[in-house]
Amino acid sequence: MGEGRPGPLREVAVSREVRIGFGLMKIQTLAWVALGCLGMGLSSCGDSSGATTGKDGGISGPTPKGAVSANAPGATFTNVSGTPQGQALVLLSARLTYEAPLTTVYQEWLAEVVNQGSRTLCLTKVSAAYKNAAGVVVAAPYGYIEGKAYQMDASTVSIGCLAPGEHGALWDMDTVPTVVDLATVKTVEILVEPYEVASAVPHPAAPVISGTVVVPKYTTSYVLTGVATGVQPIHNIGFAIYPRGADGMILDHLSATNLGSLSAGEVWSWESMSVKQPFATWMLFSSFITGLSSNHAPVSVDPAVQDRLDDWQAGLTRIQAASAARAADRKAI
Repeated sequence: MGEGRPGPLREVAVSREVRIGFGLMKIQTLAWVALGCLGMGLSSCGDSSGATTGKDGGISGPTPKGAVSANAPGATFTNVSGTPQGQALVLLSARLTYEAPLTTVYQEWLAEVVNQGSRTLCLTKVSAAYKNAAGVVVAAPYGYIEGKAYQMDASTVSIGCLAPGEHGALWDMDTVPTVVDLATVKTVEILVEPYEVASAVPHPAAPVISGTVVVPKYTTSYVLTGVATGVQPIHNIGFAIYPRGADGMILDHLSATNLGSLSAGEVWSWESMSVKQPFATWMLFSSFITGLSSNHAPVSVDPAVQDRLDDWQAGLTRIQAASAARAADRKAI
């Protein structure tokens, strides 16, 4: 799907928007309950949410620079996007890993991008085609950028966008037929499907995040803790944390989730899921629904935007299924 501007609006029942919001929160709840990463101290966990020190969305620590950092040692990365906006979204790092606790193989992709263009990108899809020397695609992860919380039209659900110069993250998990030997990967083609939402602005209800610190947990694991202070009433709040390893690449997709509400001036002390590797820098983004409950009047959403939201929701459902299955396989060992 290419870029575009909002067209005629259509009325969408409130249940559609609430489904999107709770779809986001469902996978956050899954990470807490089904994956149980905090209790189990697992080194690789996943879910969807977001925040950072300061107002919302951003980076702690130095910004990686230079060529793409990746764990496919002999691969050349090429942006094959056909639009200037797509070419301007630059891939900084990409980590593709495999895990087979029992017989099913799980593929996980974690990547960092930066918007070096002149326009704000929202609901932007990024696909990767890992190819061997014969040009055969051996892995094809994809995801939607996760970035700073923005407000779109009259929607009560925040969306992730990247303004010029801002960094974002990508996360994907799926079941695949076999483990790919990354040493055989020679090229990785990156396709960016950008989208501009003309009405999108940094969300005025984004909570203020402060006091973030990495804390040892269960002797062999580490979590990120902090405080969120409400600016405007919000509920179904999620923070997505992307810790970076010593190699500069994203280690994992962690989360902190509050399925309740946060009023203006109210404080929430949060703790993320855990990861085994220590980390000193991270990206952190927030997602939420405005108001103290989901009893909102119907909102108008551009049909093209709704298509993107539906595709994004389908991706979360797929990731949710893979995450739950991997958790069950780990537990069965």
